[in-house]
Amino acid sequence: MTEGGTPAEASFPAGAPGAAEVGIRLLGAPALEGGDGVSRPLPGLPAAFLAYVLLARRPLTRDHMATLFWPRSDRGRALQSVRQTLSRLRALVPRPAVDGDRVLERVPGAAVTDVDALEVALAAGRVADALELWRGPLLQDFRRPESWELEDWLERERTRLERRMVLAVEAGARAAAAGGRTGEALELLRSARARFPLDEELAVLEVEVLAAAGRHQEAAAALAALGDDVSEGRRERARNLVERARGEAVPLPVPPAGAPGDGQGQSTPVPTAPEPTATAPEPTRRNPTTRDPSAPAARAPAVRSRWLLTAVAGLAALLLVLSAVRPSPEDRT
Repeated sequence: MTEGGTPAEASFPAGAPGAAEVGIRLLGAPALEGGDGVSRPLPGLPAAFLAYVLLARRPLTRDHMATLFWPRSDRGRALQSVRQTLSRLRALVPRPAVDGDRVLERVPGAAVTDVDALEVALAAGRVADALELWRGPLLQDFRRPESWELEDWLERERTRLERRMVLAVEAGARAAAAGGRTGEALELLRSARARFPLDEELAVLEVEVLAAAGRHQEAAAALAALGDDVSEGRRERARNLVERARGEAVPLPVPPAGAPGDGQGQSTPVPTAPEPTATAPEPTRRNPTTRDPSAPAARAPAVRSRWLLTAVAGLAALLLVLSAVRPSPEDRT
């Protein structure tokens, strides 16, 4: 990566990493790859230290690195661990990729990482090349439980890179399929699924591409091959895609024998188009100036009932008033 933060050009995995002396693999198992093409494993802690500085895109103080990687140590011992890690990296990497006295930063042009190369490939739309670079999550299998801050950074970077990769594959596959390049779309999707087997959207998108291309048997086979980890919602979506591509409607329930049909006890054929939902008949609107002759007779019992209830309620109220004003026996004497 250049001083301005722009990813440097790289030629991973085809050969020597461009103008850099050494290539640094951070995706999957960390490793160093020199101009001779020989790959050498890079130990976990130095690899994480190096990755953090190279991907930070800003200068970092030694105090920051000491607190981040050795939070349980006192400042003196943590700074000593920083010095030891830098010495170890200088012995491992032929041309130092990190330099600085009190402030650590990336040495421009000293090394290029596969993360740099992946970002360059994605920015140029070379999704297949980016997939070739993906050998696993960032710093695969590395953990630092004593530093929750480092663990949080690592998880966020892993998620960011994976989501960027998957979204690029989805966009590339859709564009290829829309342009009639079904084989290219399927090759992208299958290569991505080998690297991201738990991504449900990639699995459903493969079914969609096959169905849209009219390859119904392959689409049905891909649908049947969806794993149990695929959510029911996405599975139903894939099923609907296959059925729609075949021109088949979802079967409707057949009325029982003897239901209104052709008069022979057989039900009429089920239509493929949905029938309008039966609703309650709307009340007939009458002209308010026109009186219905049957209305008084229909309303008479209800009117009499309301009148009787009113009369009873009035009588009860009167009795309560009379009882309240009635003099007590003591008042009479």
